[in-house]
Order: sequence, then C-alpha cells, then structure tokens
Amino acid sequence: MDTLISAWQWLISISVFGQTLAHWLGAVLTFIVVWGALRTIMGGLVSRLKQWAQKTKTTLDDFLVRLLEKIHPLFYAAFALGAACWWIELPDALTTLINGLPILAALFQVGVWASPLIRFLVTRYIQSRPDPQQQVMLQTMEGPANFIGILVVWSIVVLLALQNLGINITALVASLGIGGVAIALAVQTILQDLFCAFSIVVDKPFMVGDFIKVDSTVVGTVQHIGLKTTRVQAISGELMVVSNSDLLSSRIQNFAHLKERRVVFGFGVLYETPVNTVKEIAGWVKTIVENTPNCRFDRSHFHGFGDSSLDFEVVYYVENAEYSVYMDAQQAINIALMEKCEAEGVGFAYPTRTVFLTQEEPLKFTSVEA
Repeated sequence: MDTLISAWQWLISISVFGQTLAHWLGAVLTFIVVWGALRTIMGGLVSRLKQWAQKTKTTLDDFLVRLLEKIHPLFYAAFALGAACWWIELPDALTTLINGLPILAALFQVGVWASPLIRFLVTRYIQSRPDPQQQVMLQTMEGPANFIGILVVWSIVVLLALQNLGINITALVASLGIGGVAIALAVQTILQDLFCAFSIVVDKPFMVGDFIKVDSTVVGTVQHIGLKTTRVQAISGELMVVSNSDLLSSRIQNFAHLKERRVVFGFGVLYETPVNTVKEIAGWVKTIVENTPNCRFDRSHFHGFGDSSLDFEVVYYVENAEYSVYMDAQQAINIALMEKCEAEGVGFAYPTRTVFLTQEEPLKFTSVEA
C-alpha cells in the first residue's frame, strides 16, 4: 500500500507540458479503453448482423453490413481522444478542436459511406428497369451519376466541417459560386452536351439499337450514347459521331417502333388506252396488292393527266417494319402489274412528244430553166 501511495505521489509530482504525469497516464489509459471498447462493441454487432444477413435472401442487409465494416478507425479514435482530454487542461482553441472531433469524424464517415451507397442506389435503379435497352442506356450514365453524387456529398461534408471548425464559409460559398459561373461559361458546350445526354436517357427519344434518321443527313443504327456524343452506324457503313446537343436540336425519325409501312407509288399508261380499260386498271391493282403477302390495300385511283401519260396513284400498307420485306412486296407488285398490262395489251407510258404540222396554203414549186 505504501508503495502505491509513493508511486502516486511521484506521478503527481512530475509535470509535463503543464500537466502532471498522472493526468497524462489517465488520458492515455482512457484513450486505449474507449477506443478498444468501441472497436469491440462494433465488431460484435457487425458479426451478429452478418450472421443474420446470411440467412436472408435480400441484398440490402448484406450491403448495410458492408457499410458498417467500412467504419474508419479514426472514427473511434476521435471519440476516444475526446474522452481522454477530460483528464488534462488544454488551450481553449485546442479544446474546441478536440471537442469538435467527434462531429468531424461523423462527417468524414458519412463521406466514406457516400461512395458505396450512391453506387449501390444507382445500380439498383438501373437493374430495376424492365427494358434491357433502357438498362444499357442508363449504364452509360452510371459513371457520371456516381461522380456527381459523390462530389456533392463530399462538398457538403467539407463545408460543414469548416463551419464546425469556426470558419466563416459564407465568403467561401460566394467565391465558389462566382468561380462556378466562370467555369460554366468556359465549358458551356460540354455542359450542354452533358445535360442533353441526361435528357436522352430520361426522355428516351431513341435508344441503343434503334434505327434513326436525323434531318436527312444521318441515317443508321444507334451504337452508343455517350456523355458528349452519340455514335450512329450509317447504312453506308461508316460510323458517324454526332454531338448530343445537335441531335436534340434536330428532327429525329425513329424507325424502331415502326410496325407497318405506308407506301405510295404511281405509274402511267399510254393515252391510247381505251376508256373502258382505264376504268378497270384500278381494280387490277387492288387484286394484285391483296394477293401480295404482308400487304394491305388502301386505294388506287386514276388521278390525273400527265404530259405523256394517264397517271395512276396507289396506296397500300406493308404489315412488316423490315425494309427488305417492303422492297420484296414492291417488286412483286411491279412485276405482277407489268404482266397484267402486257396480257391486256396496255402499254406503259414514257416521255414522248407529238408534233402536229398544219398547212394553210398549198406549197408552190417554181421550175428554173438552166
């Protein structure tokens, strides 16, 4: 007992940086005990939760366990250091800093949790979409969405941390706002394409794999929708790269949802064709179209007098979106129409011109003697 009293008197008799050695020893022991207790309690809790999560089929509880496993050791150290400082007296500024460490640690931990949490939510949202093509488009935006979300969270964490340290962030926020405007003006075109990319993903005017036509200049299949540009495989073979802003400011024809094609074509027969035969031609065309596979007849009319032909107009529908099916149908109709007209003795018109010469007085010839 006397030894313990002597040791205690020795500890309180020695001063280090204005504090007795006993107070420093108490602070160190408190730090170790609190830090170890927090680690042990959280480790046991995570272990129990992991065992419980393995018994369930959902992935949400597994993700929560992984988040708890990502608690940084500095998080425990901040609380342990705050408890340890109860033993010693420090300058006011340092005391304020240490007392604010738990809040700073909590903010830092929120930032650490933000990255996997945002990635998890974005991935779950993409996987929840029923349309596989929409999932492919959203995967294009997955990286930028994660980056923007993490950037926003960490910006808020840093600002709150600075405010907690007693720093006036009003001027900083104002300067950041002015700087943001300057940067936005400098990268205006890039930002416009970026927002257009998000607009394409959300509004879905077209998707990867769709066959589109843009202002009669770009015709092909969409291969990739990026942050700044969209790539279209043209029907002539080359890969065309078009900025997203140009796409959305143009008229886009999307043939992906085309269920049937409306076809309008015309032909002309000779003026020498008898009237009774002209009356029957529309019926011939109707029969031909109705007997052609994948076709639905709409109308056929003798609609005008051309420069060198009697003109007919035909309208029908191809009940298939494939272009090759349409061309096969049109070819079959043309051949059948030629065969029918040949069998009936009706000729197709071609550009001709008839010149009529009139003579008001008979020609007079004068003989000349040599």
